[in-house]
Amino acid sequence: MAKNVAISVHTPGPWVIKIGAAYRHIESKDGLPVCFVSSNNWDEKANARLISSAPYLLEALIECLNCEFPVTDKSAIAKAEAAISYAKNGC
Repeated sequence: MAKNVAISVHTPGPWVIKIGAAYRHIESKDGLPVCFVSSNNWDEKANARLISSAPYLLEALIECLNCEFPVTDKSAIAKAEAAISYAKNGC
């Protein structure tokens, strides 16, 4: 049975990674900062990719939960796969 899951209130995506002199930060589509990621961390690029992919991951998971199980909606599956790829590899 499909579940209707509502999206919580948060800064709308897409979120993009911006690189500053001493940090990376995530911006909204309107150019507003969402968060900052320290440049002193060896895995900052991976952290920034994962954080910036949050809106895509949320949308894909909600769409999958709103499908009948097993999920056969090719659009929902493609969106989930794209969101995972973005989280792991960036754009």
